[in-house]
Amino acid sequence: MKVLLLILVVPTLAFSLSFTEVKSSLRNKLEPYLSKSFIVKVFGEKKERQKTKLKMPEIPKLEKSATDVSIYKDKEIDKKKTQYDKLSDIEKQKYRIAFLNELYRVVSRKKISQDLLGTYVDRLSQGAKREGIYRSIVSSRDYFQLESNPTVASKKLIEFTNIFSMKFLNTKFNDSTLLNSNKYLIKRNLTEKALEVAEYLANKPDELYRWYAIFSSEISKYSIWTNKVRKVSSEKYHYNWAKNTSFDLIKSEIIIKLHKVCNLI
Repeated sequence: MKVLLLILVVPTLAFSLSFTEVKSSLRNKLEPYLSKSFIVKVFGEKKERQKTKLKMPEIPKLEKSATDVSIYKDKEIDKKKTQYDKLSDIEKQKYRIAFLNELYRVVSRKKISQDLLGTYVDRLSQGAKREGIYRSIVSSRDYFQLESNPTVASKKLIEFTNIFSMKFLNTKFNDSTLLNSNKYLIKRNLTEKALEVAEYLANKPDELYRWYAIFSSEISKYSIWTNKVRKVSSEKYHYNWAKNTSFDLIKSEIIIKLHKVCNLI
């Protein structure tokens, strides 16, 4: 009987999976039917997969206003060169346009006009930061009108804001303020605080990379991502990604991820 099960199951798996995957899948399929001693004899002792967990850095308690520029002083991380710097102007332009289209859509919930797209592309081409473009959008009259909408935020958004802010921002928003605020105001304030924390942690880059990796791993659980990198749940993967990219790109991912999740809930 045991041999028959092996004969029936193995051919089906072998054509579609690697040897390691076949072994793992076969073991899982046969365990309910065969004795533990036989399974161990054939496959060996089962090794438990250990997930690598990064240590969350100490989150600063930032009480000062975002207008305080002390945390925005020049840092070594701002001088880091990445693969993006080696791209041609044409290749960079493609990334700029893709970023601006996505940024405007997740922040303002509508398609960017061609005139505004052209303006922002020119700014990026002349050295403006992605974060600067974001701040231009949320400080515009159009975004102010969105924040003035009387529609209150959902309970899920308020719950997410409280949980996220306590874990990643070391702060807590006033519940009564959240209850009387709409989605656009909440997601702007949440993103603002996240960028402040990122700026502070960037003075010790490894702390920033760990914070970003844990954040990205948790955000990946939402079934809204089409980008393969954003879907990944591995903290180590996001840590290595952040370590090998620019600070401005890390901040742009924080912006897009938070706004997109807030839009969902």
